[in-house]
Amino acid sequence: MKNTILSIVLFITFSACAQLPATGLLWKISGNGLKQPSYLFGTFHGTYGIGAEFLDSIPGFYDTFNTVTQFVGESDFSTNMGVLNEYLSRYYGQGKMPVDTTYKDLLCETDYDYLDLTVRVSARIFMKDANKIRPNYLWFVISQAKQSDYMQQVYNVSKKETIDIYLLKLAEGKGCIVKGLDSPEILLKSFELLFGKTPLPQSLQESADTLIHNIKRIDSLLNPKRANQKLVRNTRNFEDAYKRQDLSGLEKSKKEQLDIIKGDSSFSAMNLDQSMSFLSKERNSSWMEKIPELISNQPTMIAVGALHLCGKDGLINLLREKGYKLEVVK
Repeated sequence: MKNTILSIVLFITFSACAQLPATGLLWKISGNGLKQPSYLFGTFHGTYGIGAEFLDSIPGFYDTFNTVTQFVGESDFSTNMGVLNEYLSRYYGQGKMPVDTTYKDLLCETDYDYLDLTVRVSARIFMKDANKIRPNYLWFVISQAKQSDYMQQVYNVSKKETIDIYLLKLAEGKGCIVKGLDSPEILLKSFELLFGKTPLPQSLQESADTLIHNIKRIDSLLNPKRANQKLVRNTRNFEDAYKRQDLSGLEKSKKEQLDIIKGDSSFSAMNLDQSMSFLSKERNSSWMEKIPELISNQPTMIAVGALHLCGKDGLINLLREKGYKLEVVK
């Protein structure tokens, strides 16, 4: 459960920022034998506070985007779904309920009614559909839906199309080649960090009992009235820094966020150091094995979470170490 809550927090932050220009989300990549420039852009994901409309405020963004013939995001969605299915199969077991079994066979009337209300309100499905899904998989669907609802309530925002998804659609619409940076191995490790790597109960009865227990627990934990207000304010500050394209401000908010998490007993079981090392070093290092070849033959837009850009282990510095010139697009 605590690993699941981590998905609300950690994917707002990605790496350290130091000794770089104070502002800028869009960077031109040139030099090192490139015949045409490519571009590195820091996106925003983690809350619904900033959506695709923010791109209108970045000078020259669309002019730059129109020059590229290839779009590279963090993940290739086709690969992403395949690895997610592999993860679910490994840790969650089979996905479909036996044809002769429903949740009425597994739960008492009170728990069945509680589940019925949950799937209708949170997952936006009816029990006739939920009855086809084994408890472990249904828990995955419900937990993600409840986290989304929680974020909207705490930050008083409606769902927005994320910058990453919008740019992917835009790239596909203009006929760009679309690729992802994450390898299947990196993706699987991401899912394990986000959702845990302990297999859930496999027997139907035990899984159904665990499902009800987990729903009640997440309802208690993700209560907007009990939200960590320090973390809420910190997230607001992070959003404001992103809107200002303030890299140093993003880093300051990130450090404050880590201090808040370390001081909150509800996050005590998280392996924060391992998670941050993976986000700031392993992923970027893995991506750098692909980026030089990706940008060698055609102008490319690389769009990844903003804090992947900076710090000694960030893409800006890693690209410079490879001999490329990085400068903010103004």
